[in-house]
Formats: sequence, structure tokens, C-alpha cells
Amino acid sequence: MKNFLLLGLMFVLAATPFFPASAQIGMKLEFQKRMYLQHEPVVAKVTLRNDSGQTLAFGEDENLRGELKFEILDRNQRVAKELSADRIMAGMIIKAGEENSIYVNLNLYYDLTDENRYDIRAYIKHPMMTKNYESNHKVVEVSKGVVEWSRKVGLPTYMLDPKKPKMDKSRMFKIITLMNMGRKQLYVTLEDNSYFYAVSSICTVLGQEDFVTEIDHLGRLHLLVPIAPKEFKYIVMDLNGELETDTFYRTTNTSPVMARDPNSGRVYLVGGQEFTPPPAN
Repeated sequence: MKNFLLLGLMFVLAATPFFPASAQIGMKLEFQKRMYLQHEPVVAKVTLRNDSGQTLAFGEDENLRGELKFEILDRNQRVAKELSADRIMAGMIIKAGEENSIYVNLNLYYDLTDENRYDIRAYIKHPMMTKNYESNHKVVEVSKGVVEWSRKVGLPTYMLDPKKPKMDKSRMFKIITLMNMGRKQLYVTLEDNSYFYAVSSICTVLGQEDFVTEIDHLGRLHLLVPIAPKEFKYIVMDLNGELETDTFYRTTNTSPVMARDPNSGRVYLVGGQEFTPPPAN
């Protein structure tokens, strides 16, 4: 498959006159939001417009070895540590006049775990271009947020590995809030002493309304959060950080209420009615 892709890229190059691109390569950098929780994926959207008059192919051959990189400076003008030298755009082809967008999880390539402010700019270089081109710059912030609730949960026997006697035998659920553009965002995280299993953005919190939590007999977190008048978000997260349930309820003749059987440890949601909210604009 790799050889086939390389042959395809070489065919594109052969079909295009080989001369340095002199026209501009348009670049636009965007982020969905400004504030991110620590360990949450910081996903950059880079839109590239090829006004060079020729096809740009990003392959393995020396004449095709273009790169998309990011310059990331923290508030003290220190450069973020690069974690991976993998080529982000390997295999991509942008035809003359074409506009393409690529989404990049920056956490995979750069260390953004510190609570800090980051000034980010993307730039692209290619052997067929006489100079590098760069995007606009954007500022994002990474924060620890505010821990509103936490609970340590022991692992059931089937999740323990007898070959690893020193492995952590418990995990910690946390519910964290983070202010973003004047709105309070609620997250659920799951971690142990050495690893984050989940950093999940759940919903926007409604005013000062309280959420309700329970841990069931399997160690799963149940969370019920008011998101609008008479509307609620309900999730169930397991000990691997997977969302087993992610749904919405609203008040009808009754309101949704979480209940736990003290004998079996099972957790139930009773009352209200499940519904599907309209898509966001």
C-alpha cells in the first residue's frame, strides 16, 4: 500500500512541471475554543489554499518531503517541547487552486501539559516552494480547572493483572469545571498514579444547579447534570474511561432522579423522559 501511494505521488509530480512555487500558499489556523483542560486534546484546524499554480504532493521522495510544523511559545517565550518527529501531512496531495483543511491533535506532537498560555503559529515548507509560509497566530490556554468532586474506586478482580503486582489497584474519578468565554464547562477525568484514561468534556453547567453522582457495583460513575430548564445530561463512565451511556432527559410529569440499590449497588435513573436535542447551529 505504501509503495502504491508513493507511485501515485510520483505520478502527480511527473505530470506537473518541476519549478519552485512563487505564488503564495494561504494558511489559516483555527481552534474551536480558547481554554482547554490539562490533558484535553488541543486540536488545531489548519486550512491550506494552494495558489502556487501546481500540485503539491507530500511524499517520501526527497523532492516531495514537505512538512507542516507548529511554533508554540508559552507565556515566558519558551518553545514547547516536540514529542514526535512524525510528518503530519505525509501522503497528502493539494491540487492547484484547491483548499484543504487538516485537523491536528497537537498533544501528539508537542508537550502542552503545563498549565500555561500558548501562542501558536503553523508553518509549511516544501522543496517545490522557494520559501516557507506561515499562518496567523492564535492563543490558547491550558488550565487545571476547579475540582468539584472526586472519588477513588478500587478495581474489580478481573481488571487486575497478577503478572503486575505493583500496578495501581484503584482509579480516581474527578469532576472538574473550567470557565470558557464566560461559560462554565464540566469535565469528567479518570486517572491513576501514572496514566490518564479519560478527559471528557461533558456539557455546559446550568447556573449554580448541582449535579448528582453515584458509583455502582461495577465501579462505574453515573452523573446527572442540569443543562437547561427541565433538561438534563446523563452519562455512565466505566473504569477504562469509556462512556457507556451518553444521553439526555427532560422533565415531563416527573423529573429524572438517580437512585442506588443499597443491597446490590446497582444505580438506576427513574422519572423524566429520554430525548434527542436538536443539532447545534
